[in-house]
Amino acid sequence: MKRVILVLVMFVFLISFASANLGSFQQNECVNIKVLANCSSVNITEVSNNEETFFLNAEMQKISGQTFNYTFCNTSVIGEYTFSWDNTCVDCSTYGCGNEFEITYDGNILNTERSILYLGLISILIFLFLLVVFNIHRFPSSDVYNDEGILLGINNLKYLRPIMYVISWGLLLGIVFITSNISIAYLPTSMFGEFFFMLYKIMFILTLPMVIVWFLYLFVKIFRDKEVKRMLDRGVEIRGTP
Repeated sequence: MKRVILVLVMFVFLISFASANLGSFQQNECVNIKVLANCSSVNITEVSNNEETFFLNAEMQKISGQTFNYTFCNTSVIGEYTFSWDNTCVDCSTYGCGNEFEITYDGNILNTERSILYLGLISILIFLFLLVVFNIHRFPSSDVYNDEGILLGINNLKYLRPIMYVISWGLLLGIVFITSNISIAYLPTSMFGEFFFMLYKIMFILTLPMVIVWFLYLFVKIFRDKEVKRMLDRGVEIRGTP
């Protein structure tokens, strides 16, 4: 449990420190790349992300004074983008003509406050999941028998076991779903998030038939227990395995 929480802390807070100089912007929306230079003209040369490089070599529009702008719209890839420019009035080999910005799912970076919120939510779900899983065995799984294997009565507490299994499955589904959403929204590569989201979809698809089987199982068990209780009330001796 402690190792799991430690991994989550490192995962979330490492993401929260990934900030960009120009700011963060929403995926698939245009970004106004602004450059401040005391020049007559500035050319933007390239924009790169972790998957590809766009060679532009386009003149930036002069807005006012020393401010130049170029509108860049190829922002389908989530992650950090770097851009560079070239001009005649600055020695780029000395000063470094470049900057960066961040593209996220919703345009927001994972700051400390969001990190604490997500980490707290996932930690609570993991704690509840482990609490349920490690305590399922405490609930009875059968009816009440004596030492000779004779059934003494119906134990209704045994129905709590399948209920706990459903609760644990729902908690695990929530953990995977939240992990996939955080990964897709804030990680620089979508591979990790897409894996967890695919896992979530598979689990979600399996949930419907599992719920149907679960209800059928409970219905059969309840119907059988009613029949057994009637037999016990009539004084019929029933033997079984405790």
